[in-house]
Amino acid sequence: MKHRLTRIDPHQAGKVAGCVAGLSTMVLVPFLFVVSANIPLGFNLGGLYLLSLPVLYALFAYLWIALAALLYNWAAKTVGHLEFDIEPTHDD
Repeated sequence: MKHRLTRIDPHQAGKVAGCVAGLSTMVLVPFLFVVSANIPLGFNLGGLYLLSLPVLYALFAYLWIALAALLYNWAAKTVGHLEFDIEPTHDD
């Protein structure tokens, strides 16, 4: 059974991507603190930078994915929609 992806909501796609990017970056922050504290020659990434990293990643992920959704919506109207097959499963 063929289906068409006619539109992607840019705000919703951006929210999901921002959450995933922010949460996955939060996992890395403690490791970056440890690595940064143990680097010789006084090269330290800084606590404020490391704490703002998940927010920055979430913000940029939101912006890029929302832009990608807008571009998809325009391209889908212009050259045709993405088609895909869906097969029902019978898992109980």
